[in-house]
Amino acid sequence: MLQVIEWIGLLHPMVVHFPIALLLAAALAEGLVIAGWAPGLAPGVRFCLWTGALGAVVAASLGWADAILLAGQSMGFMHSLLTWHRWLGTSTALGAVLTLVAYEVSGRRNGRGRFWYRLGLVLCVLLIAVTGHLGASLVYGWHYLKWPPSVM
Repeated sequence: MLQVIEWIGLLHPMVVHFPIALLLAAALAEGLVIAGWAPGLAPGVRFCLWTGALGAVVAASLGWADAILLAGQSMGFMHSLLTWHRWLGTSTALGAVLTLVAYEVSGRRNGRGRFWYRLGLVLCVLLIAVTGHLGASLVYGWHYLKWPPSVM
């Protein structure tokens, strides 16, 4: 059974990018709606939030399955990096779901509560950035953003 969970966890890197893109698209669309540049994008925000939040829960679950294998192989700094990535990824998924709930509640209250939904969306974007950086650091090494890039 553990081997099946570890194998399913290998899908995490493939699946995680879809909810990231959807949540970032929701934030961008909401920003354009707030600015008044693209009010027609408002229905798309809801779609991106729903699919992004549900996808984030799936991606975080797959991440925990993937970490079973990685946790046994990592030590020291890399283990700490993995721990932070796991918990921030879980927080991102939870934040996406709470942001979705705030969005749905604010819509039923004639717009009241939109502040909390928009704050949640901004926090999700920040969590995505930090969690993504830690995930990339696990794969490519902590200094993967150094300049100038090394040539192979």
